[in-house]
Amino acid sequence: MSDRLPLPSHQLAALQDAMTERESTIISGVLQQPDYPPLAACPSCGHAPEQITSKAEAPRYGVYEDAVLVDFAPCGHKFRAVISLEVP
Repeated sequence: MSDRLPLPSHQLAALQDAMTERESTIISGVLQQPDYPPLAACPSCGHAPEQITSKAEAPRYGVYEDAVLVDFAPCGHKFRAVISLEVP
């Protein structure tokens, strides 16, 4: 997937932590949509996105690793983070 930038594990962990903290703030503060804290900034450009999506990468023949794909909108940066390696 050449159009995706590599996302190191420490950056993926920081993104997950930021999203968990954001969700906790929303729940504990009983916040409504306009009062939500901003999403975590894009690791590439630093802009606050309107949307972050993630999904597991589909398995590919001869690739012995599991990865998650993370997309930021509207900046359009796309990342690939390896989350585990498999032994063939």
